[in-house]
Amino acid sequence: MNTQTLLDPATWLGLGVLLAAGLMVYLFTLTFVTYRRLTHPPRRTYAWAVARGVPGDPSELAEPREHGVWTFARAGLAFDVWDITGDDPEGPIVVATHGWGGSRPEMLARVPALAAAASRVVLWDMPGCGETPGASTLGGREPLDLLALIGVIDKPVVLFGHSLGAEVSLRAAHASPDGVRGLILEAPHRRGVTPARSLLRGAQFPALVNLPIAMGLVGLLSGRGVR
Repeated sequence: MNTQTLLDPATWLGLGVLLAAGLMVYLFTLTFVTYRRLTHPPRRTYAWAVARGVPGDPSELAEPREHGVWTFARAGLAFDVWDITGDDPEGPIVVATHGWGGSRPEMLARVPALAAAASRVVLWDMPGCGETPGASTLGGREPLDLLALIGVIDKPVVLFGHSLGAEVSLRAAHASPDGVRGLILEAPHRRGVTPARSLLRGAQFPALVNLPIAMGLVGLLSGRGVR
């Protein structure tokens, strides 16, 4: 490249356009990967439990639990449920909701403590987690799924939620005060971006620009709006 070419404004303009295009492609790719990771977390299924040597269903707990298995449906998705018999026949029905990327097998560790004061402990998998198909909306549509589950139970319940499940439980309780007797919230947070930021930080993945855009897409596509 000669001096005359270097001094030509058109040369620098072309380089600027090329760099801007490259930056846009990079940002688009980064945002897409971020969105995909947030809405499709690694699934913690029965196979996940077996691989780690932990209980995969209530019958495999240190003190095996009697339980029923049934299904409810909402928005074209089928949700499998474990309905575990508690220790107190007069106690409340506790519905336990896992966090982002969690599942029923992961929540089994909490069952003995919950069952001690409950007549039933109900575990389910949110969309995109465990055995439930679909994609996570990080609290966008999950409260509606939980409300559908409460409707099937058709009795007032106590909601237990961990992390993202705490937000989902809180919003469901606000929407159905007559159907919820109480709330137990473990490690709650105000917005879905909190676990998302922690996830990306733990994976040493960029988050400054792509995370807000990806979270905005999750909110828009779930019908909740930009969060």
